[in-house]
Amino acid sequence: MPHFEYSQVLETMSSEARNSESIGMKPFTKAEEKVQTAMFVHTGNMDTLIVSFAGHDHMFGMIPRFIFVNFFEKHFSNVDRHFYIDTRTCSYHKGIPGISNTIDETAAYLKTTIAPYKRVIFLGVSSGGYAAILFGSLLGVSTVLAFIPQTIRYVTRNVEEKYRDLLPYFNSNTQYHLYADTSVKREHDPHHVSQCDRFAIADNVTVIKNKKIDLRIMRDSGELYRIISELITPY
Repeated sequence: MPHFEYSQVLETMSSEARNSESIGMKPFTKAEEKVQTAMFVHTGNMDTLIVSFAGHDHMFGMIPRFIFVNFFEKHFSNVDRHFYIDTRTCSYHKGIPGISNTIDETAAYLKTTIAPYKRVIFLGVSSGGYAAILFGSLLGVSTVLAFIPQTIRYVTRNVEEKYRDLLPYFNSNTQYHLYADTSVKREHDPHHVSQCDRFAIADNVTVIKNKKIDLRIMRDSGELYRIISELITPY
């Protein structure tokens, strides 16, 4: 099967997709024009797609970073992967620079990109988990995997009010796997376990509670591989 290296995908994204009216690409602002906000790895396998949404805490040294890139290349290189970054740090409420400016525009764009696949998994951490739940619910994807996600935003700025609370967009056909951190004690902390508990309203929502959610430890112990393998293998 053909495999596009990351550099080739980035080049394609910059020279073709960014200017494509057919998929609704939006112009970058001057400050954002040098920041890559999407990356695609295509294997030729149209069976399963994994879509990763980065959270705010993955902005190291003001340099935005995609998450799970190396992990998926090592363990799931036969699966197509799409990666997104929210450089505007508003839980994707202001869209993805170069792609969209609103949640509805982002959802419309994602609907087009995931359409060819039989099964789609959205995943993210923190605000990326919020995005995975939001867009996964709106689009009815197969599975959502979210670590310490928000399901309601308590902020007063940069929030599209109708999407502040994700409960109204709950999808009974999507399988939700939410990982909560019980060590967070402040109830209005965006990572408090209540963010997951309030979304567990049906049998298709599974909330897994750990004393501490540390993705590096989960990666190194093999737990992260097991979690994702169990979501992919049944397919």
